[in-house]
Amino acid sequence: MSKKQPDVTLSLIISSVLLAFSVLFAMLLPTLLGWYLQFRAIRREIYLPLLLISYGCIAAAIVALVFLIRLLIRIRQGLLFVPENIRCLHILSLCFLMAALLSAGGGFLYFPFFAAAVGGIFMFLLLRVLRSAFLRAAEIKSENDMTI
Repeated sequence: MSKKQPDVTLSLIISSVLLAFSVLFAMLLPTLLGWYLQFRAIRREIYLPLLLISYGCIAAAIVALVFLIRLLIRIRQGLLFVPENIRCLHILSLCFLMAALLSAGGGFLYFPFFAAAVGGIFMFLLLRVLRSAFLRAAEIKSENDMTI
């Protein structure tokens, strides 16, 4: 693709930085969560369940960021309606679903997790619609490529 795509490049840079911060956050999570519970005077018994839920959400975020970076690289190369991008959108949507379900479970321990669950479900639905649109566009592209 001959056109410059500064928005895709910027998205790639931000996604890479977020990936690095997510890994760093995962390493510091036990300490940070302990400090947060102490600062907010939240009962200490929920530390382990919140830690496990948070690690599950971080794992989903890391996987999502890896596949987002792959998607952005292909888009920057001019590959838009290809099966690999549809697969990336599918995996991204499943990552949001996993994080939303984990957050919904965590909401029973710590109410603000319910807000994260709602956001995750919204993103899951949005990505499913986008995936369906990409799938249909790929089918039309394939039909057009076969036409003389």
